[in-house]
Amino acid sequence: MGEVVALVGLVIGAASALDVLVRAGGYVVSRCQHDRKAKKYASDLKFFFVESDIERLKLHIRLGQKLLKDQTVEQADKDRLASIFNDIKATVQMMDSSIDTILSPGDPFGRKRRVALEELNSQTTRCKELIADFRERVTALRDLAATDSDLFLKEEDFQWVNTFSQTIYLNPDAFIKEGRVSRTMKGVKPEVRQFLCETKTYTDFSKATVRENLGILSQKLEAADKEDPGILPILGFRDEPQEHQFELIFIIPQGARTVQALDKYMHDHMSMPSFNHRVDLCLQLAEAVLHVHSVHLVHKSLRPDNIILIVPEHQDQSTDVTRERPRFKLFLLGWQHARTIDEFSTHRAGEQLWQRRIYQHPQRQQRVAEADYNMSHDIYSLGACSLEILRWEGLVKQTATDGETDEPELSSTYKEAFQALHFLDPSIMAIPGATEIDKMMQKPNQVKQVLLSIAQKELPQLVGERLGNLVCACLDLQQEEEVKEGDLFDKASERDVGSAFVDKILKVIRGVADAV
Repeated sequence: MGEVVALVGLVIGAASALDVLVRAGGYVVSRCQHDRKAKKYASDLKFFFVESDIERLKLHIRLGQKLLKDQTVEQADKDRLASIFNDIKATVQMMDSSIDTILSPGDPFGRKRRVALEELNSQTTRCKELIADFRERVTALRDLAATDSDLFLKEEDFQWVNTFSQTIYLNPDAFIKEGRVSRTMKGVKPEVRQFLCETKTYTDFSKATVRENLGILSQKLEAADKEDPGILPILGFRDEPQEHQFELIFIIPQGARTVQALDKYMHDHMSMPSFNHRVDLCLQLAEAVLHVHSVHLVHKSLRPDNIILIVPEHQDQSTDVTRERPRFKLFLLGWQHARTIDEFSTHRAGEQLWQRRIYQHPQRQQRVAEADYNMSHDIYSLGACSLEILRWEGLVKQTATDGETDEPELSSTYKEAFQALHFLDPSIMAIPGATEIDKMMQKPNQVKQVLLSIAQKELPQLVGERLGNLVCACLDLQQEEEVKEGDLFDKASERDVGSAFVDKILKVIRGVADAV
């Protein structure tokens, strides 16, 4: 009796799940031996009394427990696996109850026994089917989880081509170069063409962990719907041991006329484009972030140098600012820092460079971040980037002298807004060697207030109140604190934030885009 009672409250993830379920099943089968018909029905439950079948069941339960911890397995599949286990457990409990009735002496006419035997017959058949389903799902999910080998590119699968073509750097960690696959892969023929590469360095100590993380990331990116915006199709990832780095290889659309990072494009085209053009870029960026979250990732590094613009082959690449500019297709870079939403924690080391921190949520701007990264932090960065696009002016000013790139500076708009808010801190001013940037970037919440101030002051006149309020809502999104009634977002869990993003942010931007 105690063996079956132990099933109450048991979950598949428990260390004792395997032994408790097998003992309970074996106990129920042993009780069936006391009744001729019950013994016949129980003969199908070999996985509870035949040693080889017991070992197979134990193996599948152990694999199931491992899959529940595997980040490459979708949460819906994990939930279904746990649900089947619970159904098996409940069926064993019902079988035990039926046997109580079958073996009970207080049934002189045998009516209850006949009903109980029919129920036991159904229950044993159901238990057999459930365990078969559990085994099949575990096997299928195990095979699916092992497909990272298909995404790891060996030297014979892909090679860079040493041609006279130039390596085009989009940012310090991403470049475009010609390469070649050895066979047709993901629709790419074995011919020389351009690929986009992002690098992730490792040490001897971290290599195995970095590879595992990139394997998970690659599977998530491969699962992305190719018709949705924002994510270039991934070919796979490869090791460059001499450089101590892995490379994520992405497929650039064949015949693309231009590939350029957003910050570089804005620097080269300083004249403000049309309202339609800017709204379209904001819409594509918002849809890209939504797409990232839909494959259960948080991006973590959303900023202008991690946003690329591609002009498809069929479009006219006019740079005449008096005419409508070509419609770019927008994609995201910076995947080497992305994390899965389900990951129990993310690295809390904050960004060191101020020109990157300025786009990050205040909780992530310190050297040691205040909170694990989540979806709302991506939405804050979306607001900061949209502020730049709609104003067509970078928060970071980058100039070049004699072909050499100068040190980045804060934009004059940021400095003026900071001073207007009277944020200058005498204690920081007194620090020997403190620069102007140190003074204006020292306190993350002040950075946020400066961006909000710029948005509130300039955007309503420039792009209208709806888009202005939207950007402010992204920058002022509060996940952990109570917010005022009527705010764009209510207090929400991380997953609820994603739903609010779908329902409200995109609705506003699409509404404005449709209106123009």
